[in-house]
Amino acid sequence: MEKRKTITYGIRWTRFILIPVALGIVLQILDKDVHRPRNFIIFLICMGLYYLLGSSRRLKHDSQNLYIIHGSKEKMIPFSSIISIKKSRAKVNGSRFWILIYFDQAGKEHRIRFFSSFNKEFFEKVKDVNSEVVIWTHPFFNH
Repeated sequence: MEKRKTITYGIRWTRFILIPVALGIVLQILDKDVHRPRNFIIFLICMGLYYLLGSSRRLKHDSQNLYIIHGSKEKMIPFSSIISIKKSRAKVNGSRFWILIYFDQAGKEHRIRFFSSFNKEFFEKVKDVNSEVVIWTHPFFNH
């Protein structure tokens, strides 16, 4: 079995840090604190962050497939079904969001967004397997 290379690391585990924070806020709300509306807003923000962090996923690849790993579930996407990979305009600390478009077995188009630095090895492997894939490395112009 070929060793998989990591494209992105999931940060799902960080959502568990929010549980004690949210529990403390709930206890303050139940304690009839004068700042109840502010605490309730902070509680809602914590729950929103918990949801967002829980939906993060890891991306890995080998020489033929892309793997989307979400918790214990794994989805395999053959490179041959990838249509395009596009660099978005959003940039944070030198890394960018990338938009990958692919077709599933039923012919339905899907998009996944991931945050990563330029991964030349991944793009070359996709291009080797699927010569028709369009890789847009410039966020403003189509190639």
